Formats: sequence, C-alpha cells, structure tokens
Amino acid sequence: MDTAPPSPATPGKTEGLRDRKRRETMQRIADTGLKLFMENGFEATTLDAIAAAAGIARRTFFYYFKSKEDVLLAWQGSGFVEAIGPALRQQPTDQPPWPPRGTAC
Repeated sequence: MDTAPPSPATPGKTEGLRDRKRRETMQRIADTGLKLFMENGFEATTLDAIAAAAGIARRTFFYYFKSKEDVLLAWQGSGFVEAIGPALRQQPTDQPPWPPRGTAC
C-alpha cells in the first residue's frame, strides 16, 4: 500500500530493532487487513484470515490490535480515507463501491 497508518515512533528518536520489528509487524497486519476487507468485505473477513495472511498467530494479532475494527482505525488520519473518498463519491450510486469478489476489475 502506498499510504501507511501513522508510525508510533517518536520523531527525532533512534528506533531500535525491537521497535522497528514491532512497527513492521503492525504495518503488515494493517496492510493485510485492509487488503482482505477490500477483497472480501469487512463482515466476511475474519481475524483468523487476517492473521494467516499476515503470517502471524491469532494470539499475536491481539498483541497489536483489540479487534478488526482497530485495524481500520489504524488507517484513520493517515490520509487513506481522504484519498479514496472522492473516488468513491464519483461511482454510480446503483453499483457497489467494490467489484463483487471473483470478478475482474
């Protein structure tokens, strides 16, 4: 993804290996969750699916996020919603914003 949720790193502070790995894992989960939400829909996407696609255990998911709603909230303020909003508003109102699963774009 081109747009990333805000980084928890403090500006001007050198990021250690542990912090970098944690940030990268959080980013991978957020990217994977968003991708699966767009492909399958929010309701159809399970925590197990997000965890498996991100290459982590379900239990590890809960170390980073409390719920799949929190995955979406990670993108809040990143500019992603603001960037995609105008494109969605230009779509015909009689069509869903995402193509049905299994169809070519």
